[in-house]
Amino acid sequence: MDNEKDLQVTDEELQEVNNAVILLTDEDGKDTAFEFLDLIEFEGEEYVVLSPMYEDGEEVDEEEGHVVILKLTEENEEEGEVYSSFDNPRIEEEVYNIFKEKWQDKYNFVD
Repeated sequence: MDNEKDLQVTDEELQEVNNAVILLTDEDGKDTAFEFLDLIEFEGEEYVVLSPMYEDGEEVDEEEGHVVILKLTEENEEEGEVYSSFDNPRIEEEVYNIFKEKWQDKYNFVD
């Protein structure tokens, strides 16, 4: 890509980003905390990869360790970043594959 720039990030800065918690509110007004794992650009759009955070004692579903991929649809000063679900299995798979390749040394992926 012509727009790519080299970005030097220290290990400390990377750890801060990886420990970021995003609180998302669904259509019913319920807040859910997610750990930010990565921001991936694909086909000119940006997607966030998040992991649901569970409180102590909270029942965890069978898919523990799964990730949620949402599309960054808006960014403004008033509301901040706005994430939306999307219904495109091909894009979801491609973004997930990019995430897996990028983080294969940190996470144990089960296919």
